[in-house]
Amino acid sequence: MDKILEEKILDESRWEDGKECLNLDNIHIAPYYFTGNREEWISELATFIFLYPREWDCIQKEYVQYLKEIGKSSSVFKYERTDEGELRRIGENDILLCISTSDIHIHLNEVAEWFLESDIMDFDSYERYCNSSDIVRREILQHITEKVTEHVCSERKTNEDIIRVTFAADYAESCFEGKELFIDILNRTYLIL
Repeated sequence: MDKILEEKILDESRWEDGKECLNLDNIHIAPYYFTGNREEWISELATFIFLYPREWDCIQKEYVQYLKEIGKSSSVFKYERTDEGELRRIGENDILLCISTSDIHIHLNEVAEWFLESDIMDFDSYERYCNSSDIVRREILQHITEKVTEHVCSERKTNEDIIRVTFAADYAESCFEGKELFIDILNRTYLIL
């Protein structure tokens, strides 16, 4: 966990004018002292909240009150850590991207590595997905399906429907036949079941 973040948030002078511990416009955007990117900020703040739940409750109340005093509306932090340490978007059921196939010649490890290196779905695009309507979510899944199929079938003569892309709430939705690739977008990990 980022020590500067921890020190700033736990510091008694955390609401000193111009040196506030959280961004006053959007809690999901890093404050002045944090040197990482937005994804790293969200990950680090979720870790802090997981490690210091009682302190966070107090800080969150102070944050809301402080914003009211200066005439700004507050934003609610939308991420958390699970007991296993995984980063999750609060209230989201589409957690794991599942790429499944019935073709035994498709190497899911290679597909996973390629997918995680690509920009088909990264942290920001996953967040856009979560903020989208059901219609837009289906369009995004169709786009991902097309990209994965294009990659997998690039050396084949046919482009048959051998890939299915969905989202799952957890690994229990697997058939456990070794034909499903589950990609955890927020944690940049994968598992073949």
